[in-house]
Amino acid sequence: AVPKALSAMAKLVLLRLDGDCDRTGVRVFLEIGQQGQRPTASESGFLPADPDLVHALNHWRDRYYQLGQSNRTLKPYKVVSERTTRAALVADCRQAAELLSQSFNRWLTWAAFQPINLKLREELNRHDTIQVVVQTHEQQLQRLPWQQWNFFERYLHAEVALGTSSLENTPPQTVPKKYQKVKILAILGHSEGIDTQVDHTLLNKIPGADICFLPQPKRTLVSEQLWHQPWDILFFAGHSETDQTSGRLYLNPNDSLSLEELRHSLRKAVKNGLKLAIFNSCDGLGLVSDLKSLDLPQIIVMREPIPDLVAHRFLKGFLQSFSQGESMYVAAREARERLEGVEDEFPCASWLPVIYENLAAVRPDWQTLWANGQRLPNQLKSLVKPTLVSLGLALVITLLRLLGGLQPWELQAYDHLMAQRPGVNDGAEHVLVIAIDEPDIGFQRDQGIKGEGSLSDEALLQILQKITPHSPRAIGFDIIHDFPFSPELLDYLAQQPHFFAICRFGAPQNGLSFMFPPGNLPVTQLGFSDVPIDPGKVVRRQLLGMEETNVCPTNKSLNFQLIWSYLEQETDSGPFFEKTDAHIRFKESLFQKATDNAGGYQLKQRTLDGYQILMDYRHTIPSVHLRDILTVDPVRLNEWINNRVILIGVDNGKDDLHPVPYQRSAQRELSGVFVQAHMVNHVLDSVLAPYPSPGWWPQPVEFLWIVVWSLAAGVTCHFLQNRFWQLGSLIFLLGLLYGVSWSMAVYYSQWVPMVPAGIAIVFFGVIAGGGRRV
Repeated sequence: AVPKALSAMAKLVLLRLDGDCDRTGVRVFLEIGQQGQRPTASESGFLPADPDLVHALNHWRDRYYQLGQSNRTLKPYKVVSERTTRAALVADCRQAAELLSQSFNRWLTWAAFQPINLKLREELNRHDTIQVVVQTHEQQLQRLPWQQWNFFERYLHAEVALGTSSLENTPPQTVPKKYQKVKILAILGHSEGIDTQVDHTLLNKIPGADICFLPQPKRTLVSEQLWHQPWDILFFAGHSETDQTSGRLYLNPNDSLSLEELRHSLRKAVKNGLKLAIFNSCDGLGLVSDLKSLDLPQIIVMREPIPDLVAHRFLKGFLQSFSQGESMYVAAREARERLEGVEDEFPCASWLPVIYENLAAVRPDWQTLWANGQRLPNQLKSLVKPTLVSLGLALVITLLRLLGGLQPWELQAYDHLMAQRPGVNDGAEHVLVIAIDEPDIGFQRDQGIKGEGSLSDEALLQILQKITPHSPRAIGFDIIHDFPFSPELLDYLAQQPHFFAICRFGAPQNGLSFMFPPGNLPVTQLGFSDVPIDPGKVVRRQLLGMEETNVCPTNKSLNFQLIWSYLEQETDSGPFFEKTDAHIRFKESLFQKATDNAGGYQLKQRTLDGYQILMDYRHTIPSVHLRDILTVDPVRLNEWINNRVILIGVDNGKDDLHPVPYQRSAQRELSGVFVQAHMVNHVLDSVLAPYPSPGWWPQPVEFLWIVVWSLAAGVTCHFLQNRFWQLGSLIFLLGLLYGVSWSMAVYYSQWVPMVPAGIAIVFFGVIAGGGRRV
């Protein structure tokens, strides 16, 4: 069994509770992060004292205990009148449970707790696997039905556990676990009125487990087994109870003990590798209180008395999921939710199981507990040849790739996959282009506006006077203007710090000459318009910064100036920005710096001047014309302009055109101003909306990817002797490769080496087509 990938990437939510809910109230401290890493978000809040909630909890517990069902505790129950029917008791318990759930969720809507609620919803995705750990030493808070929190109705892959209040390092395992099955010490204790034989049967069905059963043992035997043998899991079934705050296990009709009386034996067992304790018995919160100081990684207990049938069903469901590779949390939630099927007879059965976790310890899964010691069967030795052939082929393909032989195909595959993403061609929200075309030039003449170039200074001034009252975030002037602005226009621009004009460094290899900026505009309002151009004049990368020159005295691109200006107005503190040799970060959004071998690229160093990132053409950029701006009514104009980046440029259908790399539209070429608009919109979308920026894997990961597909194809051809089965299986592998590559592009905007892996599969297809076996 292999642990599920999602569980390895689980989010960890810590809720530290300080106080109580009947007198002082509860201070709440929230931390959110990836499992095994430092928290990335935190918040604090407060929950008031709520005597009504305490009353509801006690009322429910009283009604639950009055059910008088056969369970795994020896604690006497309150006598209920014989005239009270079982159905009435069940109904009363259900009603009390509903009132408790309502009271509990109402408590969690207290205003001072809402910052925590908001932070949870900001930081967590509904599809995340989430481990919620409630840290408190107050048993009353531990008994609250945290699994009934309506948070878990939205986050279906989340499960709650109790946790230690302080973090201490767990002693390292000292006994090697190599080449042995999962070792389980199963104590089947005092069983008067219950059936622990079912527990025995269920444990025996676990694959890969070595189980030592101790039926109704003496205390000395339990201590000896814990002391002298290494165990992975400790299991107890039988009668138990909590006496005030301490737990007690009944080993047989005559002997019982608290875990405090086994402290040294249990500590030795933890040192020898004990990672999980399961107490399939009643009223186990007291057991947790005794165990938490032993640094045991995980404990599963029942928070109240548990009926025998419910104990069996939970154990069966948990062992099935956990032994098949699910994480502890997923297995526990699945097993707990399955108990709803018996709640007509045993109300609140799904409330009973709870995990208690030591956050400083490594979370166990079945794969780490089980190392199969069998030697490789002889038939696996025959895999040596296809493995060597597959590795050699992967190396040859990688070398060909590094030499640039696959770049044209990889760029085409990348464009195709990126075009499949949902949302491509939706209208952009952050950018508007004012496109100057031939009719606009005629419009200026008709209005008596004279000047140089496609847009005169007088017309530009009129545009600015029309749009600036409607609060654009920034204005980019992407038109060649290598002479000074008119005095009237310059006076107006002095009051517009978010207006930016262009200059150009020039790129002889792309046939572009340098271009001076307007001579009288401050350097702070300049941005260079240079873009890296791929073969065929396609633009897939954008420049953010480059060293200034005498020709173009700015180190920031026009698109970067506009992005920064927009984000600077988003918050009072301005945008968080971080730049390294490998990436830049705006807020939480990461943009990888383009390298000579980014994705399928194999670029010459001279084409990597400045700071480059991959760009995205996810949305269609809306546009209007000069004549529209000067004639439209103010209400419509405000809809166009407000809170947007405005780019002004020429779009005459013949100059400065670039083929569209992966938009699925009838328009096959974009003018330079629209390319600039896509650059700006790409970064703003990634920062402000849940759109991942295009990225790629490190070279070692890409090589491993090619090796995996080459091995899969080679091993398939080796084991399948029938030529048609070989070809069919390889076609299936090609489909699977495309599906995985498509998913990575569509959902994560990741550029994966689909073409090299596909070549490896096709190579083995050619061998299979010739009737040969690897």
